[in-house]
This record gives sequence, C-alpha cells and structure tokens, in this order.
Amino acid sequence: MLGDLGADVIKIEPLEGDQMRPLPDPFEACQRGKRNIALDLKADGAKAVLRDLVTSADVVLHNLRPGKAEKIGIGYDDLRAIKSDLVYCYLPGFGSAGPKAHLKSFAPLQSGFTGLLWEGAGVDARRPVRRVMGNEDYNNGFVGAISVLLGLEYRAKTGDGQYIESPQLHSSLLVTTEQCLDADGKLASGLMVDAEQMGWTSLYRLYRTSDGWICITCVGDKAWGRLREALPDLGLDDVTYDEAVSDLSGSKVIAALEARIAELGTDEVFALLEAHGVPCEVPLDHPHMPDFLWDEWAYETGRVVDQQHDQYGFIREIGFVCRLSDSELINRGPGALLGEHTVEVLRDLGYDDGRIDDLVSSGVCLVPAASHDEETT
Repeated sequence: MLGDLGADVIKIEPLEGDQMRPLPDPFEACQRGKRNIALDLKADGAKAVLRDLVTSADVVLHNLRPGKAEKIGIGYDDLRAIKSDLVYCYLPGFGSAGPKAHLKSFAPLQSGFTGLLWEGAGVDARRPVRRVMGNEDYNNGFVGAISVLLGLEYRAKTGDGQYIESPQLHSSLLVTTEQCLDADGKLASGLMVDAEQMGWTSLYRLYRTSDGWICITCVGDKAWGRLREALPDLGLDDVTYDEAVSDLSGSKVIAALEARIAELGTDEVFALLEAHGVPCEVPLDHPHMPDFLWDEWAYETGRVVDQQHDQYGFIREIGFVCRLSDSELINRGPGALLGEHTVEVLRDLGYDDGRIDDLVSSGVCLVPAASHDEETT
C-alpha cells in the first residue's frame, strides 16, 4: 500500500529467501513495486550496509519475534542511534510483552484467540469455523500502513521520529470491536449470523433462488413495505418490520420468503427487488478470481494491472486501492526476485563495484547470477 502511494520500499530478504516465496499469490501481491536486497543481517559485514540503509530511510518495519531484533542489532534504540528521527514500526504477533509474546504467530491464531472464529460460526453453532473475513495478516498490513503514515505526520509536525508497535493481535481485535459488555457484564453482541451462516435477520440474509442466490438487506418499515410490494402474496401484510426481524431462524417470514424466492430465477428476483428499491445483490456462487482479473472495466480503471514477471511470465493482479485526485497512479512493476536490486540499492548508497563484489563473494549479500553479470559487464 505504501509503495502504491509512492514510497520507495526496500525489502531486506535473507539469502535463503522469504518463507512465503513458495506461495506466489499472496507473496507477489505483497511485494509489488518493492525493491529487493538479499542481505544476511547476522553477518559482520552486514552492519555497515544496514547502517547506510537506515541513514537513507524514513521508516523501518519488521515483524521478528520479541528480542530477535535487539539480538542482531536492529532494535529501536540501535537504529535511533543511527537516525534520530526514524519512524520505527514493529509488527509482532501477540505484542512485545504478555504471556503469548514469544509464541510464533500465523493466521488464524489471533482470530481464534480473540473469538473471531467463534463469532463467524453463527448463533448456536457451538463450534468455531476455520475461515472468517478477518485475516490478521492482511488487516495488520493495513493497520501498520496507517500507523506509519501517522508516525510520518507526527515527525513532520515535531521533527521527531518514534517507536510504533502494531501487533497482529490488534488487527484481530479491530475486527471484533463491535463486541462489548452491558451494565450486567453480559455480552452485548453486534449482529450475529445464524447457525447456517445465511444472515443476521430474516430481512438481512441470503436466500436461494431457483438457479442461484440473492442477498437482501431490507432495513426499516419503508423497505419492508417495498419488499412486500415486489413479492406480493407472501401472506405477511399484518407483520410489522420489528416482528419480521425478531427471530433469526425458523420464523414464518423466513419460511415465506424462502418459498417465494425459490420459485424465481436469480435475475428475475434481482430485477423485481431493484425495481422496487429493495437493496440486493447477486452473490457469486464461485470464486471471484480469476474472472474479475479479466473484466476490462476493472483494467481500464486501474483496479487490475498487467505485469510481466521474470518468474511467472504475464500476470494480472489487483491494482490500486488508494486513489488521490491529484496524484498519478504509478505501477512500479511486479514483485522482485530474491536479491534483484541488491546491486542497484548498494550503488544508490555509494558503494563501488569492488566493494559490492566483496560483499557478494563473502556471502553477506546475494544477487541473481545473471543480473550480476549484466550489472558488472
């Protein structure tokens, strides 16, 4: 996200490669537009390179487990001594302190810990579900990016950098913040799906049509009246809106709507409801990808971009999600190969070819063989 907004993002990757590289879909999406330097941070010769990188940087981010960064000399105090106004963003799993701080962190551990997997299962389901829309990895990338921008704004106003901590745990808490306790200490939950995960109320849910599905979000007395006009003969004229939404499952409203909508095709239901001003949508019953990537309107508006990747060839991926009216959208290219920009970055730091060759030959840095030959020819 920061790269799409114009930041020069340099990923420091271990010589053996990131553990996520074998998973190209999420890895490529997260690396788009970044430059890549392969550097062994534990090697003695890496300290000078790291110092020069930090000196040239506005922001440093990492997600090592607590104590690991300090052990290899890249803790906040270490790097602040190099650059006093540095914005340092730490994104651990469960935080830098607490009973779970030193545990490894992978999705969906925090989602389970915060109850999100239970919440997604639905009322009376009595068991959690494996996948809900609250992934702590992607959400914490979002929260981390916001934190960095706020840190930069603070520095612009005060001249001071600062330490930022944005654990994955916080992103999972963020997506459960509708949960709270009432005056009696009981859970005052937000909207909870039913045990079949079809919806929140009889008028805010999925219904099966004769050839697919329709999702309706009918809220309020007026909308309830428009729905009955769109689908007459439901036998519900004497049912108020409050009565219609008072029961999550097994109500006569659900039964009546299920029976009527099942008689109609998806397109027919959608046309009827839309014509009467009832908010609705046709939910896909198959994965959105890759079809969406070939929608020309999405490509023409920059929501999808083309890339020519050295490893995967021609690819299309989700494009720019942040739009500023007076800022040009710039596609900085696909995710980099391991060490693809090592020589380029080191030259930007003022290193000559001899010093670069020494770093590569001693195993401190790594470059792709072909690109190194081309660079040094």
